Amino acid sequence: MQAFRALQWNGPVGSGVTNPLYVTFQAIAKVDWEPFYCVAGVEFLCARMAHLVGLPCPAGGITRTAEGHAAYFSLDFTDLTVSPAPIVPTRFAAEHRRVAAGVAMFDAWVLNNDRNPDNLAVIGSGSGSSPFVFDHSHALGTGGSREAIPDLPGRVGDPLVGHCLQDVLDDGREFDVWRERINQLPPHVMLPHFEQVIALGVLTEAEAQTIFDFLVKRRDHLIDCVTPLFHNVQNWPM
Repeated sequence: MQAFRALQWNGPVGSGVTNPLYVTFQAIAKVDWEPFYCVAGVEFLCARMAHLVGLPCPAGGITRTAEGHAAYFSLDFTDLTVSPAPIVPTRFAAEHRRVAAGVAMFDAWVLNNDRNPDNLAVIGSGSGSSPFVFDHSHALGTGGSREAIPDLPGRVGDPLVGHCLQDVLDDGREFDVWRERINQLPPHVMLPHFEQVIALGVLTEAEAQTIFDFLVKRRDHLIDCVTPLFHNVQNWPM
């Protein structure tokens, strides 16, 4: 369960049984400063896919700067005074084993070779701690550049080549839980999110279709994409 701290309670919207209120929250934004960037669209799609498979990714959406640049914002899950400390991979894997395996399998699916201790976080401690997964701007093999999107059809079988959890995960059965979640995600459930980035003008129809096709086809290669990197894992599913 994610909780986001309100900056300000601004008063009622109107009257009624539910008594709605205006509330101000803090968010972090990634901006497409130049036309050839695709960070906003990639962040949006990865966050939506993460939510669909059950990963704890902060809520967010698309907005635009005063200059008209597209941006992806995610609600701030910190205490608003201190940035979250980088995770310690061994501790993260021990305390949040299932989520850790999910992060690895998800990153393999979305071809995110930039998972590092700074874009995972744990808020709280002990049994009440909450893990968070964020920052997918280098996913889909783009490095943030839309010029890489047309190359995705030829990268469906590319292995994951870097991950901060690669030396600390050892149970293939946990990976299989997430492989099943990803494989059982119906394309018709994924599709509306791709239609939304087109409608919002952050990706073209051709770019969104290329990414959609890549994610659907790459699901057949997930185990092959992680086995070379996660060499300590035992009990890989057949």
